[in-house]
Amino acid sequence: HARASLALGHGINHRLHTVWELALLARIATVCGDAERAGRLWGAIEAEEAREPLALFTAHRDELAAPILAASGPNFERGREAGRKLTLDEAIEYALDDTDA
Repeated sequence: HARASLALGHGINHRLHTVWELALLARIATVCGDAERAGRLWGAIEAEEAREPLALFTAHRDELAAPILAASGPNFERGREAGRKLTLDEAIEYALDDTDA
C-alpha cells in the first residue's frame, strides 16, 4: 500500500506526500531489517530536504527519523550515502522497485 501511495503522490506531483511516503518506506525497511535500504531512502529524503525544505515535513521529521536512525550502522550508512546522491525521481524509482525490497 505504501508503494501505491508513493506512486500516486508522485503522479500528481505532490512533493510533500512523496517525501512522507519515502519516510514510511524507510521505516518499513527498518522494521524488516533492511538497514541499507532504509538508509538509502532516508539519504534520499535528506538530499531532497537540502534542495528545498518542506516545512510540514520538517515539523515531524524528528519523530519520523527516530526509529529509522536507530538502525544506524555500517549498512545503514552505506545506504544513506548512496541515497544522498539520488534525485527525487531516482529515489522513487528505487522505492518502487520490489526486486530489491
